[in-house]
Amino acid sequence: FTLEYTYDALIHLFFADHYANSWFEPWDFRWYTGFTVQAYPPLVHQSIAILSYIGGLKFGMFSVGLIAIVLFLAILVLSAVLIYLNAEKIKYIK
Repeated sequence: FTLEYTYDALIHLFFADHYANSWFEPWDFRWYTGFTVQAYPPLVHQSIAILSYIGGLKFGMFSVGLIAIVLFLAILVLSAVLIYLNAEKIKYIK
């Protein structure tokens, strides 16, 4: 699939491009008369901006998405293991 056909990926790439070009500027003048880029929480856009120095904005977007999926699955598995272990302990106590 391509990013161009998704719901709002290009807007997130726009914000990431802003942070890649001017990290500390809270105002972007490229759209109409300008607007604040702090409308979205900046961590994802800043992460994409940092990774864009390695392989471009699309690389940063895919990398942040892949990292988010891996972290979600790791937390899901860890939670399942912890719930299972606690269920085993409770079963032996009763």
